[in-house]
Amino acid sequence: MFRTLKSTLPNEASPVALGAILLLSLTTQGQAQQAAADQPIEQVVVTGTRLTTGMQTPTPVTAVSAEQLQSNAPNNIADALNQLPSFSNSTQTTTPSTSASTGTNGQNILNLRGLGDNRNLVLLNGHRMVATNTENSVDINILPQNLVSRVDVVTGGASAAYGSDAVAGVVNFVLNTDFRGLKGDIGGGISTYGDMGSYKGSLAWGGSFLDGKLGVIASTQYFNQKGIPGNVKTGRAWFDVAAGLIPNTTGSGPANILVPDIRSSIGTLGGLISKGPLAGTQFLAGGTPAPFDYGFNSGTGFQSGGDGARVNNGFSPDQWRTANFVHAEYSATPDDTVYAEFLYSFDYSKDANEVPAEDGSQFQFTIYSGNPYIPASIQSYMTAHNVSSFALGRYLGDYPMITFVDGASTTHEAVGIKGNSAFGMDGWKYDISYSSGQSHQYLSEDNVPLSRNLYAAADAVVNPANGQIVCRSTLSGLDAGCQPLNLFGPNSVAPSAIPFTIGNSYKNLALRQNVWQANLSGDFGDWISLGAGPISFATGAEYRQESALQSVDPISPQTNDFTGIRGGPAALNGKQGPYRFFNPLPFAGSYNVSEGFLELGVPILKDLPFARALNADAAVRYTDYSLAGPVTTWKYGLDYQVIDDVRLRGTVSQDIRAPDLLELFNSATQNSNNALYPTSQGGSTTPALLISKGNPDLQPEKAITVTYGVVLTPTFIDNLSLSADYYDIRLKGAIGTVSGQNEIDYCYNGQAAYCSFVSYANGTLKITTQNLNLNVLEAAGYDFEGTYNTRLFDEPLGFRLLATHQTKNISQAPSSPILNLLDGPTTPSWKVSLQARYVYGDFSFSGQERYISELRMDPTKQQGVFTDNNNVPSIYYTDVTVNYNVETWGMTDQLYLSVNNLFNQNPPTVTNPPTTFSNPTQGDYDRIGRYFTAGLRVQF
Repeated sequence: MFRTLKSTLPNEASPVALGAILLLSLTTQGQAQQAAADQPIEQVVVTGTRLTTGMQTPTPVTAVSAEQLQSNAPNNIADALNQLPSFSNSTQTTTPSTSASTGTNGQNILNLRGLGDNRNLVLLNGHRMVATNTENSVDINILPQNLVSRVDVVTGGASAAYGSDAVAGVVNFVLNTDFRGLKGDIGGGISTYGDMGSYKGSLAWGGSFLDGKLGVIASTQYFNQKGIPGNVKTGRAWFDVAAGLIPNTTGSGPANILVPDIRSSIGTLGGLISKGPLAGTQFLAGGTPAPFDYGFNSGTGFQSGGDGARVNNGFSPDQWRTANFVHAEYSATPDDTVYAEFLYSFDYSKDANEVPAEDGSQFQFTIYSGNPYIPASIQSYMTAHNVSSFALGRYLGDYPMITFVDGASTTHEAVGIKGNSAFGMDGWKYDISYSSGQSHQYLSEDNVPLSRNLYAAADAVVNPANGQIVCRSTLSGLDAGCQPLNLFGPNSVAPSAIPFTIGNSYKNLALRQNVWQANLSGDFGDWISLGAGPISFATGAEYRQESALQSVDPISPQTNDFTGIRGGPAALNGKQGPYRFFNPLPFAGSYNVSEGFLELGVPILKDLPFARALNADAAVRYTDYSLAGPVTTWKYGLDYQVIDDVRLRGTVSQDIRAPDLLELFNSATQNSNNALYPTSQGGSTTPALLISKGNPDLQPEKAITVTYGVVLTPTFIDNLSLSADYYDIRLKGAIGTVSGQNEIDYCYNGQAAYCSFVSYANGTLKITTQNLNLNVLEAAGYDFEGTYNTRLFDEPLGFRLLATHQTKNISQAPSSPILNLLDGPTTPSWKVSLQARYVYGDFSFSGQERYISELRMDPTKQQGVFTDNNNVPSIYYTDVTVNYNVETWGMTDQLYLSVNNLFNQNPPTVTNPPTTFSNPTQGDYDRIGRYFTAGLRVQF
């Protein structure tokens, strides 16, 4: 099927800073919008547990309404969620990639606490969703976003209540299953640069039948956005002519320096001789030889300015997607409801990502004397000075772009029965269900050079029999179909010669999930009580099956063989994978999980002068993995309402995440990059072959999570609430990899255990990384939230503040030093979001100010030693939305205009050496710039 798709806040938490945050007066935009519409508001108690009690929860929960999410990011709920401070370094649909291997191009993947997108559990109405990519994470795009009423973010350990993967927390998308009527949304957007154009449409319907016994909701959504390929100018100077961090060759100062206008010093679009007596000769149009300008600080593969190639990766992929959903409920009895739902989504992205680059000692061409395309003056020099060959570095700008293609379909089916009177007990709720999810993903890197064919075509000679120019190996009966390449000068390659030298490396990945579960919740009434109220309970059991099957193209599993050709780099000969990139391998794997849980909510004290309420919450879950064996998780919490104005809360829990199918079974994949080697000598840029593979011996990772905080609802100020919570997540046996660069660093700093993963031979550095149960990963900090509702000119005005202050983020691999990652690109000390909304007549105005504190490109490295400039400045973003309500034919319609990044803030340079100079920023920074979205919402 898919084959047809071709800075003003302090860095430390001073009492003054915390006090200032707590004194701000704020409220939710969603409440203001609902109030403005004069609609009845149903009280919703968000507990973050499976208990049905209305007691306050000890676990911090952030609830965000659909209206608020639409105001902050009209195109996608995930874009708005990612603006919340508790999310960090999430993958967005416009996030660029340098490989198709993760399968996340064009997807929206949430990353809670920055702990990894597979360490938060994504639920749809409380049900687990199947993974949609090789990262074992869920693409939010597949969900019926136009039926979501709110999103609950449980920002603490929740494995005991919800199951595996809830180490960082849970994100539950709650649907409005009672929706009746018809509503639609149509809109489009464009950046201030006139690119990244998008348009969308959605329709949702809800109806009731059989005297109200049968209720049905359904929705469909469509989205399309034009991306920016890697071979065009974007109008963004920070990207088109980017700065970069490269090794310092000046002989003094730090090991690396930040330079403007970074370029290649070993390749051009027309070819560059980088070694030997002809070094420094480049070839211009028509193959004309000319001296090469090395600019500043050349000699490490990169330079500042000069004549080197300046080629970007793609800025953003083309993408389109559709998501369709239907949910039906039938009241079989007054207390029992049968339900079923079906979801189907499809997304497609295409990223014209990069120009093929054949430079450096690992990939450069060897041009032999006698090649008929060599310019006459160069051939004369070679003949006179007995030069048999030279190395040519060339960017193949005359080739089609290496393009990443991602096509994915996801289905989700669920059937079940739920009720409010289990075993004849009023208020005892039950839910028994079976759900199945399947995702099928086609991932491809198209137009990738085939090593043997490319180097065979580069070795051109004259056929002595007829005087024609041919590939040398064809004279021996090899490489049928080969046409010789003229590599001298830009656009010198004949188009007819290109197809033989490139191909498509692809894989098809199928993930399947089956879940049987039964849950029961209620309270014991007067049977069991400590006098402060009934003890509530929730219990249940679940059985889950997970499987994966991957097939690949017929060429990727083969081995390079340069027999009978000249010029094939020794580093590539015998390497698995004839393609320059990707080369996936087939695999299959499965496991099953059995688990059961019990959660109790115990009211201890009530209506006392020193305790308006004191409640305890405890949960335990026993989980048995077919591969890793049994694991027990637990949670204890207290919620103490001291007086009406003050509530204290806290939890301690043990949480788990089991290794996913790809971490366990994924076959070795190979990619090419650069590394600094040997680092003990200050570092030099060296081509590297990176081999990554799974590990079937992985064990579940375990986390101890501690949260405690205070909630203030002062009775002397109406509609004001404030909260501050501390969190500490300490993960042992965290599943991850030591980066290839770190393995080199550790080896050459005396940690011999890592030297077995690093080898150097034939001019090529080979680095192997494998999934490991790393020793420690710990994150800690504070979450702040404040809401305030008031009126201005007798119209509703509201504010909301959300802030996260990280105080610790460390990682330590086995036999390795502790890496302090705090204040790195993915872990800033402060992230703040301040939101405001005002309604005036038919108009409503929303605004949001976002803040990211200053940080360092690499927090593990020392300023002045590692680099001359490791600092990244703080940044603010301003977003505004204006809505206007109109009534036509009895309908309430709404026109909207939203502007994100109002002041068009450019992202800062955030990179690490050795750079590929094509992704000069990362983390949570806005890459697109000012973006306008306008549209119309209608509701019948």
